[in-house]
Amino acid sequence: MKSEALLNNSKANKIFALNAEREVKNMTKFEQIGVNRQNEAETVREANKAFDHSCDCCCNKGMKIDCDKCSIAFVHSLVIACFDNGKTA
Repeated sequence: MKSEALLNNSKANKIFALNAEREVKNMTKFEQIGVNRQNEAETVREANKAFDHSCDCCCNKGMKIDCDKCSIAFVHSLVIACFDNGKTA
């Protein structure tokens, strides 16, 4: 399968392939920015910091996106999994 070949490449390709399989048609501008920050993270610490900031903004400043349907949370889990696979701290 073509997506499996992409998964063997870089972090960006892994995220792109998995994100392409998920429905993100109704992503808000807030989620788009949060997803971009996750994709730009170079360390686990950067990814966690960006995710914590996104969650804080959503929960405390009125965004109120359902956590189970949050694109930022989904991409964050992918980014962390990629770092765990590559043993990058």
